[in-house]
Amino acid sequence: MKSLIIWDKNIFDGEKRLLPSTKVLYTQIHLPQLKESWSIGFKFNIAPRDQGYRTIADEVFFLSEKAPNEIFKEGFKFNFMDGPNIIGKCMLFQENY
Repeated sequence: MKSLIIWDKNIFDGEKRLLPSTKVLYTQIHLPQLKESWSIGFKFNIAPRDQGYRTIADEVFFLSEKAPNEIFKEGFKFNFMDGPNIIGKCMLFQENY
């Protein structure tokens, strides 16, 4: 599964804070319907800083084997969190070949 991440331009202003330059990022996903939170990872072929405010993560995955993988479906949306702050919006998709 892949993800489109739209970063918050008010947070990543290009002066005080730049987009991440790494090719692996982690965040927490909060699932109120399940009353749970899980850690997830994102792998990028091209770092977000090189892609811009609309970034494609080439792989999205839970860090735990016990996580509810069934929620990872086309069109699933969630926030990219930095602690308690929302720094981006994510939407999952599959690339059709």
